[in-house]
Amino acid sequence: MVVIDVKLSETLHIGDDIEVKVCQIDRAEAKLGIAAPREVVIVRKELIEDTPCLYKKHTNN
Repeated sequence: MVVIDVKLSETLHIGDDIEVKVCQIDRAEAKLGIAAPREVVIVRKELIEDTPCLYKKHTNN
Protein backbone atom coordinates (compact mmCIF):
# COMPACT_ATOMS: atom_id res chain seq x y z
CA MET A 1 0.00 0.00 0.00
CA VAL A 2 1.19 3.49 -0.83
CA VAL A 3 0.12 6.37 1.44
CA ILE A 4 0.23 9.79 -0.20
CA ASP A 5 -0.62 13.17 1.34
CA VAL A 6 -2.81 15.19 -1.00
CA LYS A 7 -4.62 18.48 -0.72
CA LEU A 8 -8.06 19.50 -1.89
CA SER A 9 -8.33 19.56 -5.70
CA GLU A 10 -5.10 17.62 -6.20
CA THR A 11 -5.17 14.65 -8.58
CA LEU A 12 -3.38 11.31 -8.50
CA HIS A 13 -2.70 9.26 -11.60
CA ILE A 14 -2.74 5.46 -11.51
CA GLY A 15 -1.19 4.06 -14.65
CA ASP A 16 -2.16 5.81 -17.87
CA ASP A 17 -5.94 5.50 -17.58
CA ILE A 18 -7.04 6.28 -14.01
CA GLU A 19 -7.24 9.64 -12.24
CA VAL A 20 -8.33 10.15 -8.63
CA LYS A 21 -9.16 13.72 -7.57
CA VAL A 22 -9.77 14.91 -4.01
CA CYS A 23 -13.09 16.77 -4.36
CA GLN A 24 -13.94 17.48 -0.73
CA ILE A 25 -12.42 16.97 2.69
CA ASP A 26 -14.57 17.13 5.82
CA ARG A 27 -13.07 16.01 9.13
CA ALA A 28 -12.76 12.21 8.86
CA GLU A 29 -14.21 11.90 5.35
CA ALA A 30 -12.92 12.63 1.89
CA LYS A 31 -14.90 12.67 -1.36
CA LEU A 32 -12.97 11.39 -4.33
CA GLY A 33 -13.71 11.78 -8.00
CA ILE A 34 -12.48 8.85 -10.07
CA ALA A 35 -12.03 8.89 -13.85
CA ALA A 36 -11.38 5.45 -15.29
CA PRO A 37 -12.24 3.41 -18.37
CA ARG A 38 -15.69 1.79 -18.31
CA GLU A 39 -14.20 -1.70 -17.98
CA VAL A 40 -12.58 -0.78 -14.64
CA VAL A 41 -14.90 -1.75 -11.78
CA ILE A 42 -14.86 0.71 -8.87
CA VAL A 43 -16.50 -0.51 -5.66
CA ARG A 44 -15.79 0.40 -2.03
CA LYS A 45 -14.17 -2.51 -0.20
CA GLU A 46 -16.77 -2.29 2.59
CA LEU A 47 -19.57 -2.96 0.10
CA ILE A 48 -17.78 -6.04 -1.21
CA GLU A 49 -17.27 -7.35 2.33
CA ASP A 50 -20.92 -6.70 3.31
CA THR A 51 -22.44 -8.35 0.22
CA PRO A 52 -19.79 -10.65 -1.27
CA CYS A 53 -22.24 -12.59 -3.44
CA LEU A 54 -23.10 -9.43 -5.41
CA TYR A 55 -19.48 -8.56 -6.09
CA LYS A 56 -17.86 -12.01 -6.25
CA LYS A 57 -16.85 -11.59 -9.90
CA HIS A 58 -14.89 -8.44 -8.99
CA THR A 59 -12.68 -10.09 -6.39
CA ASN A 60 -10.09 -12.84 -6.41
CA ASN A 61 -12.18 -15.03 -4.06
